[in-house]
Amino acid sequence: SMLGVSANKTELVCFLVEEWKQEEYREKLGDKILYVTLLEECWKITAQEANLVPELQSCQEEADTRMLLHAKHAGGSCVFQSDDTDVLILFLAHGHALGKCYLKKGRGSKCRIIDVSQVAQRLKIL
Repeated sequence: SMLGVSANKTELVCFLVEEWKQEEYREKLGDKILYVTLLEECWKITAQEANLVPELQSCQEEADTRMLLHAKHAGGSCVFQSDDTDVLILFLAHGHALGKCYLKKGRGSKCRIIDVSQVAQRLKIL
């Protein structure tokens, strides 16, 4: 498939970011804030403007570790979607620096939300 090729995924995300940076698409966001990572850049897109977020720029290729950077930046409650056990382990290991984070696993009726800080406390990690 088209998305099976890494370069195609990058081009698709680049296209989508460029489109969402235009006013006609930004205004559809209403009061929501969209953060999107494109290669080493991160964009914050609101109904009013689109700006680079220097503190979220990273050369980390692994999405798992970039999620930690975004969780720390959020500074409050945030929910991350991942079915990867590595992500849960990373969040548990760094939970003390992240604030209240939740990990959403699964889809549909098999969906569950894990309170990472609660798990860390029970495991005596934090």
